[in-house]
Amino acid sequence: MPREWSDAFDRLTPSEFEWANLAGLDTDYGVAGIDYRPSHRLGDEWVLEQEANRERVAASQARSPNGDPSTLFRLIIARQLQLATGEAPSALFEPHEVQHWFQGPVDGVSLIAALPTQEVMSHLLYDVHRDPKYRFRQQDRVDILELALTMPYCDVVIPDKHWASHVRGMKLDVEYDTTVLSGESQLKK
Repeated sequence: MPREWSDAFDRLTPSEFEWANLAGLDTDYGVAGIDYRPSHRLGDEWVLEQEANRERVAASQARSPNGDPSTLFRLIIARQLQLATGEAPSALFEPHEVQHWFQGPVDGVSLIAALPTQEVMSHLLYDVHRDPKYRFRQQDRVDILELALTMPYCDVVIPDKHWASHVRGMKLDVEYDTTVLSGESQLKK
């Protein structure tokens, strides 16, 4: 990193430093034809999608209070399958071919469970959705993606306290044999 960049970062307040890490600086994106914007800038759309999912589940439960308790999980799995198969290049397979992969919902859940990143994302989304008081934030999308990419493959992860509690609550740390710390201060020297 050039010295002038590190000096500039040293002068940032904690909130400015956090924003620079989340969004980058406006001058960072000055290359014509290339969008370097971090994926959290899609966070507003993602928050709206999560709130819409919450409303769908609430409406389903209102129509049938003793109905299917798996509605939320099935909705999350369906979306993960849509993302996983819908974004694949058509050179790999055509969309109509995908529907023959699944004989029923259990097959979709099995596929997601076999993909560690997708499984972590699904479990974290499921857990946070179960708290009706929780308000999704723009950066949650990136937090979940980062945990999904690191939990299955890293020995130690250091999310913020909120996400550390969800990881432990879902026992993902045990499933993937990953140490989850709530801050760098917990690292042993």
